[in-house]
Amino acid sequence: MSKFDTFDRATGSDDNDVLRDGPPTCPASMEILELALEIGNQSHSPVARHARSCAECQARVAGLRRMLGDVAALRGLSLQIERGPVATGTDIPASVQTTYAGTPSPDLGVRGELSGPALDAPITLATTPGGRFQIPALHQAGDYTLSNVRLVDRDGKFIQQAVPSAVTITVAEVLKTDVRVRQLTPDELRQRGINVDGRSFDVYEMTFIFGIKDGETFEKGSWGAEIVDTLKPKPEDVVVEGKRGLDGFATTNLDFILRNRKIETVALAGFLTNCCVESTMRTAYELGYNVVTLKDCAATVSQTAHENALEHDFPMFSHPMTHDEFLAKLAGSQSEKKAMQTAVG
Repeated sequence: MSKFDTFDRATGSDDNDVLRDGPPTCPASMEILELALEIGNQSHSPVARHARSCAECQARVAGLRRMLGDVAALRGLSLQIERGPVATGTDIPASVQTTYAGTPSPDLGVRGELSGPALDAPITLATTPGGRFQIPALHQAGDYTLSNVRLVDRDGKFIQQAVPSAVTITVAEVLKTDVRVRQLTPDELRQRGINVDGRSFDVYEMTFIFGIKDGETFEKGSWGAEIVDTLKPKPEDVVVEGKRGLDGFATTNLDFILRNRKIETVALAGFLTNCCVESTMRTAYELGYNVVTLKDCAATVSQTAHENALEHDFPMFSHPMTHDEFLAKLAGSQSEKKAMQTAVG
């Protein structure tokens, strides 16, 4: 029994004729089939070099890859990446989540190539099956692509292509508003659990990106620097001014004000979750404060970036909680204080 018959039995189909449509006219084709995994990777063998310039070999290798992907999916080994676009700001890292239906193994990895305006040549990123690709901070705005996402073995040899195999990462100048609207296809609607029939409405995917325009957004006395009515300071409130960077402590007298009032706990909220809020959180922790971060009172340029910060960074330097949980703790603390005062009195 040939390896093609074995694959047919495994997939229950006979759609691999691209691999065996008669005797190959290229003398290297059968060797290509035997070494397809090596060729699909970064091999520099003579056969691999030949395959990259031979259309017939390319077609046969592509067919074998599809066949291997069918078998992997049948066995529950499919690799997927989140469907974009992923949005972030300049100089702000982002991440792309993968999911893997197979059993995690130290012998498996995931690779992909990142390319875009700020990169002279594609760079290879790596993660584990089910892990996140960490997208580095990019200094230039524009659309970047994480492509050729694939499952590999411990030597980096190709096993299976991810579905989809690429995702777009949109990088914008921080706090400059950019709204993009794209109508979803019927397949994308079904993937989101939306029933497609004659009664369905048109559904659109909207991406909101924010960035600073010419550094003038928060000039003192301008509309952009005003505090919204719902947060207007009361006479007894202290307003800290002089913030010039990401960290609320760095260029202000915030630490002095807090220590002068013997405040030991700070609760943080704001924008961006993984930028200004996180920077202030880390400094507060270093300064010895008990830090609370309000998970539902912060936001950033993408849900993925927000969740990544909450899951991986905030628990290391703070006590993440919702605003309702925080208010309940405050109420409990006040009740305990009154009870202690009554007992002493």
